[in-house]
This record gives sequence, structure tokens and C-alpha cells, in this order.
Amino acid sequence: MYTRRLDRYDFKELPGTEGVLAGLPESDSRNMVFVAPLSPGASQKRLARIPLDGSAPATTLVDWKDSWGSGVELENGDWLIPEGQSTFVRLAKGGGAPSAPVTIDAGRPGVSSTH
Repeated sequence: MYTRRLDRYDFKELPGTEGVLAGLPESDSRNMVFVAPLSPGASQKRLARIPLDGSAPATTLVDWKDSWGSGVELENGDWLIPEGQSTFVRLAKGGGAPSAPVTIDAGRPGVSSTH
């Protein structure tokens, strides 16, 4: 991944982001979370965070599972990640082990899949 200041033309590579498969800026607009191999050519992946200004190296938050889908950032900075059709795990903003998977049954009375 590369970043560029709006008042400059040169791009700066963010170290530790080689081979990024997907990435999203966090709501604070200062950091980026991304999924990438642990090392070039590795099959094991990681979810990591890096400051967009390049002031610190990328830090691994959690090992990424291939069964996980694209998640959403929650209001408190945690991430909600789908694992299958109706199962989700929660990843703490600071990293660490994911929560136990939780199944949401949108077909049950009182539960809706729309907002």
C-alpha cells in the first residue's frame, strides 16, 4: 500500500503492507486495517493495522481465517466479521482472540435483517 499527502506528488510505501489482499480505512481516518499474507508467498493471512502517515510499522491484530468475510467497524472501533451466512465474530480494536462465533437468526420473530 502507498500513501500520498495531498500537497505533494510523491507516494510513500507503507512498510509491512506487501501483498495486501483487502484494506479499509478506519473511521478515525488515521489508520488502515488490511488483510495480507504473514510473509511473501505464505498461505497464512493476518489482519493488521497501520497508521496512514507511516509513523509506525504495521501491527498484527489477529490471524485471519479464510472463512471470514469482509467486516464492518463498530462504533467503539471493534470489527464485526461474518463467518458464513448468519454467524459472526467480533474482533477487538486492540487485537487479540476473536469472540466466540454468534449466530443471528433473522428469520425468528423480533429479529430483522433490515435497518
